[in-house]
Amino acid sequence: MGSVDWDAGEELLLENPRVRHKKKDGVLYLTNKRVAWTEYAASEFRVSHFYPAIRVQKISPETTAKIQMQVVLHDGTSCTFHFANDATTTAAKSERDGVKDLLTQMLAQNRAVPSKELEEKNRILQSNPALHRLYKDLVGSKIMSPEEFWESRLMQDSVDQAAQQSAGVSSAFLANLQPQIDGCNSVRYNLNADTIAAIFKTYPAVKKKFQDFVPDKLSEKQFWTQFFQSQYFHRDRLGAGSATKGKNDMFSECAKQDEATQLKMCLQSSQNPLLDLTKHPAHIDEGYGFSTAPNAKGASSLQPMVRRFNHQSLMILNSSSGAEASSAGAEPTAKRAPTLRDTVLLPDLVRTEAPKLPSLQIRDLERFAEGPTMAPQIVQTTADATSTELSQADTGFRHTVASLAPNLCQACQGGRMEEIFAQLSSGQWPGESAGSNSMALSESCKDELHSHYLAIGELLRHFWSCFPVRTKQLEDKIVRMGTCLQAYRGNQLAIFQQALPHEDRELTSHLNAMLDAALEKYRVWQARQSTKRKT
Repeated sequence: MGSVDWDAGEELLLENPRVRHKKKDGVLYLTNKRVAWTEYAASEFRVSHFYPAIRVQKISPETTAKIQMQVVLHDGTSCTFHFANDATTTAAKSERDGVKDLLTQMLAQNRAVPSKELEEKNRILQSNPALHRLYKDLVGSKIMSPEEFWESRLMQDSVDQAAQQSAGVSSAFLANLQPQIDGCNSVRYNLNADTIAAIFKTYPAVKKKFQDFVPDKLSEKQFWTQFFQSQYFHRDRLGAGSATKGKNDMFSECAKQDEATQLKMCLQSSQNPLLDLTKHPAHIDEGYGFSTAPNAKGASSLQPMVRRFNHQSLMILNSSSGAEASSAGAEPTAKRAPTLRDTVLLPDLVRTEAPKLPSLQIRDLERFAEGPTMAPQIVQTTADATSTELSQADTGFRHTVASLAPNLCQACQGGRMEEIFAQLSSGQWPGESAGSNSMALSESCKDELHSHYLAIGELLRHFWSCFPVRTKQLEDKIVRMGTCLQAYRGNQLAIFQQALPHEDRELTSHLNAMLDAALEKYRVWQARQSTKRKT
């Protein structure tokens, strides 16, 4: 199977020795695990993608001269293969179609369902073209790993915000659990992650039991089987008398824990004594608001059901508000009960004292009242001059201004004037350097410069966030980021700078200055680390 290294259990299905990738000739391989490509006489794969990582494949239109096939991955990156059969175009198309058909079969067999996090990342990249281009520049060129890229503040906030949006619990979720009855007198419940999460939110005692018994004492299947067989589950669906309480039912204590939790919450919840009529029985007429002769039999039968309904509603409200109660020891934060003064006192009518402002201290009252005056030496000079001298100075100044005849022809030399006219004709302001004239740049150059600013800014943000270095992980990340900065400067930025005209190369001076500062910091840190190792 060639001179390259293959994984254990990997079987070669197709080999095409006339396929180009990035204008280099090589061999395309399709195995039972992946699609790979390598150059002639190479010992390792230049391109290797496993089938679960491939999202879709595309082929070139029939009207194009090149016979190509593109493989698009789930992370948005892609690679293109050119089938270059020198015999005929029909032979190249036949080889391409054979690879396409086999790849379609392998993708169908190894199709992996993308996770919610991966779908969210794809959605973010598709909705933000600038971020998608930044992802291609950094991750596609292997300057930064995908994990480091998604540590970005903006993306992490977006992913965390989407992850924190938890769905509420339906009050009828137990009634919606419809069991399936087969022919063997058995009942089967189909539980998913959402249903289990709803049960845990509504019944914290069941979650506590799950953590205590699974998987040490019971398997997950055995636990849920006992739960659905217990009286604790059926009491909320069919009533208290519909199921018998087993002697070895591990959920028998959950009901008592629920009642204790509900009682604590009711006692510790904030109540307004001004609205509670039962606090003042002396002012209530007999029979007002309640029956004087309650039915003891009806009350005893309905009281447990009402208590369970109240407990379920209380748990659902706590789960929707983000304060999930624990099992028996849940104690919500108690609020201070409002007093009579808090109720009848209006904040708008309360007399407030004026804030005490610092007093103004005036050192020179005359200077404060009259404003700034002339310096003493100027006052002395003006006071020493006589009226005749002042009149003569005024007459001489007027005569000089009236007889002024500027020679505009000698104001600027001819060569300098031609240079200024040339700059004005090209749209450049006199005295402005050629590199600072952003209006003369093409749109493609502006877009590429903007992408370089985004990429370098992302790398620098990761680099400077490592300081101060306090953990081994930050030390490893500094080394990776320092290598990434050097690689980006020597490859992408150098290529862009060489493509610019000579007079426009000052555009990258700011980028180089930011990189110089970061790399200087990196060299100083490396020197300190080497000194520590020697000592």
